[in-house]
Amino acid sequence: MATAATIQQVEVPRHCTYDLAPLARAVGHRRFAGELLQCLGAMCGAEHFTLFRKMEGAPRSLLCGSRDGTDTATRQFSLYVGRHYWQFDPGLSAALKGATSDGVSVVRLDTRTLSDSEFRRGCYERMRMRERILICGAESESIVGLSIPRPERFGLADGAQLHALGSSAPMLMAILSRHVEALDTVSDLRTALTSLPLIEAVIGGAGSKLTKREIQVCARILVGISCVGIALDLGIGEETVTTYRKRAYQRLEIGCQRELLLWYVSQLEVPKGLGAHGRH
Repeated sequence: MATAATIQQVEVPRHCTYDLAPLARAVGHRRFAGELLQCLGAMCGAEHFTLFRKMEGAPRSLLCGSRDGTDTATRQFSLYVGRHYWQFDPGLSAALKGATSDGVSVVRLDTRTLSDSEFRRGCYERMRMRERILICGAESESIVGLSIPRPERFGLADGAQLHALGSSAPMLMAILSRHVEALDTVSDLRTALTSLPLIEAVIGGAGSKLTKREIQVCARILVGISCVGIALDLGIGEETVTTYRKRAYQRLEIGCQRELLLWYVSQLEVPKGLGAHGRH
């Protein structure tokens, strides 16, 4: 008879015992992954991490890091999601449940005690991972999580390491959530400058009173399409494109493409529903 996996709910003390200021200052910057590795390394000797979000369906990786510079964390999480192991993971279920009820949860999983041999071998033994620690926090309509797989050569985390993670978990999750928001903003901004449907929606909803054709022409100017390209795309003459551009600029009281870009950016309040299309 298969035995249940050994899962330990780690106590989350009320007071943080670790200085997370360097990590907080790195929110939204490229150095965030390196700072996170530094923090986790100091707290529990972590070599790898994956920051993920769980809404409906499979967890989605947002950021991975490995101290040795390899793609180990990325490969491990890709296996976890790609082979649907997450659906049979008692550790994830416990972490999600704890986050939903308490706001923040920390759960450790002894991978050797997993009864599902395919899951155990395919996701952990093959990657030589002895333990996996999950920190999860509830954020509006989703769960933000941090997966910390621990290599076999390090054995199981000791009490001091678990206490460091547990005491830091609430502040750590607050910082991770802010970084996730920063990633969303960057993604939304990228979409707002490259998605024609979104650009047209923003221009049309800005109270500019531009005609449909004027909106279409301005949107294509903003994504860098030439007058010849716009004419071909819309099936109109090049001179007609120039006329629509001139009329649009007059209505907006601007005189050049740079001023059009500045006007457009000033109108940006990227709708979450539209911006999200660029992330799938």
